[in-house]
Order: sequence, then structure tokens, then C-alpha cells
Amino acid sequence: MTARKSHPRGRPGGYPRCPSSVHAVQGGRFNLQPSRRGGALLWSVAALGLALVMAPLFVSLCRSQAELSARGMHRLRATQRGTAELERLRAEGSRLSAHTFAVSELPSGRGEVSVRPAASGVRQVDLVLTWDERGRPARAEWTTLIDGETRRH
Repeated sequence: MTARKSHPRGRPGGYPRCPSSVHAVQGGRFNLQPSRRGGALLWSVAALGLALVMAPLFVSLCRSQAELSARGMHRLRATQRGTAELERLRAEGSRLSAHTFAVSELPSGRGEVSVRPAASGVRQVDLVLTWDERGRPARAEWTTLIDGETRRH
């Protein structure tokens, strides 16, 4: 067995390590492993860059979620108010008349009741609630038949 000759710069192949480069050339090939000194810094910079790129996406998703939550809350309030208004109209019976009213639970909320005769002693009542959802009109509609007699529970 023969002893290996030492290289003049202490590295196999005689190529010095480049201190400013992540990739060093060894024996005509690139070494794709980062140096030990700069590896943690490179990973930190990469993670920070990824966080900066993903931040606008995260913010837009949060805003979309908030808009969906608000829209769901408006629809729930419209359904509750519409159901309560239908119960009130059913209790009125023969005193039923067409009218409009404000719906304070909804942004720019309005309600409209229209009454039409249907069969003998029965009236068709249409209830429409409208409100503003971030500049877009939204609405909920109900149609029911109400007997002309006043009912007491």
C-alpha cells in the first residue's frame, strides 16, 4: 500500500474552497451541499422569503373568511326577522294590509309586505327583505297563504 500524497492546499483534487460560494467545484463536479457556516443563514433567508410571499395570500384568505362570515350572519338575521314577521302577519288575520318597514338588524335593510286575494277568505302574502352586502343588493323572499280570520293562540 502506498501512502497518499497530500495536496498543496489540503483538499483532494487541489481545488480551494471558495468562501463566498455555496457550491464548490471538486474534481470537475459541483458540490451541491451548502457549506456548514452559511447553511443556517440560507435556510433562514429562504423561510423569511417564503413567509413574505405567503403573507398577502394569508391576508386575502382571512378577509374572504370575514366576508363570508358577515354574509352568513346577514342571512341568518334576515331569516329570523322574516320568520318573525310572518308569524306577526298570521296573527293579524283579517287586519292584514300591505306595508313597508325598516329592518334595523341588516345594513340598509327594508321589508315589503304585499297582500293579494287568493281563494275565498284566503290571502296570498309576499314578504321581501332587502339589504346591502358590501355594495351588492341582497334579498330574501317568502310567500304564504293566510286565512282571513283572526286567530288567537
